[in-house]
Amino acid sequence: MSALKIMPLENLDIHPSTAKRNEQKAMSKKEDGYTPLPNFVCDEGYLAVLSGEAIKCLVLLNRHIKGFHEENKAIGESLILKLAGFKDKRTVRKAMSDLAKYNLVSITKTLGKATSYEVTFESRLSVEPVTSNDTGALKVVTSNAPTPVTSNDTRTSNIKCHSVKETIKETIKESDAQQNPVDEVLKIWQPDLHQINSWMQRSGLPKINQAQVEELLLEINPHYESKIHTGAVTTTQMYSNFVKWIKRDFKLTEKLMQQAEQNNAQNYQADIAKPESPRNAPVLLRKEYKGAK
Repeated sequence: MSALKIMPLENLDIHPSTAKRNEQKAMSKKEDGYTPLPNFVCDEGYLAVLSGEAIKCLVLLNRHIKGFHEENKAIGESLILKLAGFKDKRTVRKAMSDLAKYNLVSITKTLGKATSYEVTFESRLSVEPVTSNDTGALKVVTSNAPTPVTSNDTRTSNIKCHSVKETIKETIKESDAQQNPVDEVLKIWQPDLHQINSWMQRSGLPKINQAQVEELLLEINPHYESKIHTGAVTTTQMYSNFVKWIKRDFKLTEKLMQQAEQNNAQNYQADIAKPESPRNAPVLLRKEYKGAK
């Protein structure tokens, strides 16, 4: 009787999805992972001309695009805020503008979609010509074609990163905000200014005007839009959330306090400049005397 021949398991064909799961499990056992950052970032003077925020965005894009072996990736500004620790979306836009100025990244904005980024290290511009002929223009490619977003690939690192599900959620949230015009965003929740200021004063904050309220609503309304539409938050809770949103932002709170102090000082100076009312001045009465008959 001949001996039973055992074939090695690696020669067996398995489903691609199973192979990928096995690969991910194997990679998860590694202690450390990394995504290389090119030497030219340090060697060619980019550290000297790029802001700290721009460097953060460069590292983030390098990790999420080069690290996952992708050509480009759509990333919502809300996710970038969370990963980079920024407070304001304008910081993200300014940092990305600086990177695009040196052709380190290519930015594609598609109507109704999250902004797509591509790392373009090979076509980078040298530091000196850009700084000497800087026009401040942002090089952005606009397109109406959808940008495919591929799934996460964990072959390069097991560093804890946002899952595909969370990334998609952030991207959808960002896309919804981009689809809503300003007026539509302001209509999501329309608070009463008097009620807002009552809540503000009870929380130790100064009163604000309608323009300041609307500026804040452009950030608050998209954040709570789904909860407002589904009734998950009440009007009272939204007033509370509005105040909490302000108090969480120390710089914003400080700015409102300073504006309130300036307004109080201006009002005080205006009151001093007013002429004194003549109501306390003495009144002279003329007496008429009749002669004797």
